[in-house]
Amino acid sequence: MATPFDAPIPGQSLTAEPGNAPWEKPSKFDEPKDAAKYYIESTADPDIMDDISVLFENGITLKAFVKTMVQSGAMNGLHTVDVGLLVQPVLVKYFKDAMKTYGIDAKEEAMSKEEKSAARQKERINTALKLALADAQSKGKTSKNDPGVQMMEIMQQSEQGAPVEEMAAPAMEQEQPAAPQGAGLMARRA
Repeated sequence: MATPFDAPIPGQSLTAEPGNAPWEKPSKFDEPKDAAKYYIESTADPDIMDDISVLFENGITLKAFVKTMVQSGAMNGLHTVDVGLLVQPVLVKYFKDAMKTYGIDAKEEAMSKEEKSAARQKERINTALKLALADAQSKGKTSKNDPGVQMMEIMQQSEQGAPVEEMAAPAMEQEQPAAPQGAGLMARRA
C-alpha cells in the first residue's frame, strides 16, 4: 500500500533537466497530413490490422481507439496535441473503412444510456417471449390451437423484424347475455 512518503516532493518536477521528456522536444511531424500518413502507413501492415480488428470485434469504439493512439503519439513526440486533434477524424474514417473489409461494423461512439436501455429492454422482451413459447410448447400448445401462442409468435416475429402474419380472429363460442336494464355500475339504488 502506498504511503504519503512515497509521493513526489512538491516541486520535484522542476528539478529535472528541461527538454528531457519527448513532448518537450520539437515534434517529428508538424503537418497533419504527415502525421496522418505516418499512422496509416504504420498500421497498413496486414498483421497489424489483424490484431487491431480483434479490438473492434470486441466492441472498442473508433473514437476511443484513435484518441488513445494519437495521445500516445503526442506523448512520444511524434506530433503536437493540436496536430493530433486535426488527424483524428481522418483516422476514424480510415479505420472504419479498413474494418469493413474484415466484415466488422465498428461503431464510432459508444451507445448512449438511452440506447443501451432500449437494447436491454428489447433483449429482455425477446428472452421472455422465447421462454413463454418454450413453456407453451412443453404443454402441447401451438399457434393453431391457442390464440395466446399465436400472439406471442407474432410479437416475436415483430421484434426480430420479420414480416408479421395477421393474427386470426379468435372464434367466438357464444354471445354474452345482455345486462339487465338498470343494473349497470351507474344505476341508482333506492
